[in-house]
Amino acid sequence: MRAWGIGVLAVLLAACAPTHPLERTSATASSVPSPASTPPPALSSPIPTSDTPGFDGNFVTASGLACSIGGDFSVDCTGALPGVPPGVVRVRMGAGSGQPAGYYRVLAGGPGVAGARRLEVGQQVTSNRVTCRAESGPITICDNGKQSLTIGTGKTVLRDSGLTLPDGVPRPYDFVVSEVKYDGHGPKGIERMFTVANGLRCSILTYSGGSIACMGQLPGFTGGSGYVSVSNVPGNPSGIGFGTMNPPKDEVKQLPPGDSVYGYGNQGACMALADGGVACGFFGGNKSSGFVASDGRTWTFGI
Repeated sequence: MRAWGIGVLAVLLAACAPTHPLERTSATASSVPSPASTPPPALSSPIPTSDTPGFDGNFVTASGLACSIGGDFSVDCTGALPGVPPGVVRVRMGAGSGQPAGYYRVLAGGPGVAGARRLEVGQQVTSNRVTCRAESGPITICDNGKQSLTIGTGKTVLRDSGLTLPDGVPRPYDFVVSEVKYDGHGPKGIERMFTVANGLRCSILTYSGGSIACMGQLPGFTGGSGYVSVSNVPGNPSGIGFGTMNPPKDEVKQLPPGDSVYGYGNQGACMALADGGVACGFFGGNKSSGFVASDGRTWTFGI
């Protein structure tokens, strides 16, 4: 078998991005182009509203949720969110470098809105390029020009207006951002390493770009233990074949189904799927790339 190339695993803080070694075989590599999935529909049509004086970016929704608009184009809402996974107490929309957008089971870092005013139906508040408005229902809709958050009528929905994914690729926003720390591995301790229920061991190794990989008994891979990876650094290997991974420096914890984990600086994400598999990638607009190892097969997209 002809080697495809060996990536350098050392993270060079100056300019070089980390890579995972990969020997790729064309017989097992697959890239499945699929039509883009349609984002969930908005829960209601907009109604005329105008900015209401007296709000400082913090407010309480008609259903009693405490919300706070942050400086990184974000809004956090905490409380009894409708239609969220069990244990979730906070939802975050954000396009900056803070915590990833998604659902959270912990309040740490959430808004403190003691004494905040109630945002009544027909009222609107704008702060830090984020606009939130209250509609009948009651429904609260927030938008930062790239993402939107809609809470009401039994649902909490995060949307990204520019994110298009092939059929079969889950949306990162639909998962709970894990509160467990999976870092501490790799040359600089910034490598995230974890397992999923089907036994695969995975790694997210990013700094200024980087690579994501999973190895083990890949679903549908007939060559024994396999390796699948994706990189957003030109020239780094991506695909399905055989490869190696940094040895763990400590216990490798399992990412439970329904949870997600992000790389250093929120670069790249992996999601543990209900059937024990995993989906990973670099997600952004219509240029997302990654892989899915689930439902009896392993396949790549965008590479």
